[in-house]
Amino acid sequence: MKKLMRAFVIITALIVHMPVYAQDTVLMAGIAKTDITPTESLYMGGYDSNMRDKPSDGTFGKIYIRALVFDDSKTKVAFVVTEFVPRFNKT
Repeated sequence: MKKLMRAFVIITALIVHMPVYAQDTVLMAGIAKTDITPTESLYMGGYDSNMRDKPSDGTFGKIYIRALVFDDSKTKVAFVVTEFVPRFNKT
């Protein structure tokens, strides 16, 4: 019984003094994509009022925005991309 108790104490002492490598931070990531194409007529910026004095009358395709975000609870990094997908008329 003494040998078993001595072995238990030695093993416990070794386990307690072993270095523990714990990960302090966890890297989280998220990705999203959404359609931001306007659904109603809008006045478009960048045009002279003499050139375009009325709102838009349609779209030529879809506008998407994508985001990729990384977070390690200390720093957040986001990559944002816009994408235009033209709509081609098949004739």
